[in-house]
Amino acid sequence: MSCTRHFLTFEWSRHTWRREVTQTESLSFRESDMWGRKFAADQVLCHAQSVCQDCGTIRDGGDCGCEPEQANQCKARLTFLARPACPAPITTTS
Repeated sequence: MSCTRHFLTFEWSRHTWRREVTQTESLSFRESDMWGRKFAADQVLCHAQSVCQDCGTIRDGGDCGCEPEQANQCKARLTFLARPACPAPITTTS
């Protein structure tokens, strides 16, 4: 189904976007506050894309970052993590 609409000489797109995560990683590092004290900081970074539910068009959603507690409740990230892992590459020996 096409999401492009036509009326007279006008054309416009009308998509229904769904957010999907394509990559995620957890980072742990030490950060300093404004007084120079060091403390541990955890961050979860994800790369997202938007997919049209009707026509399948994909647009880049950019990167996002949040704390681990919030990342563990993100529906897009949890869906990505629930997918089965890619199969191991096949190697041949001769």
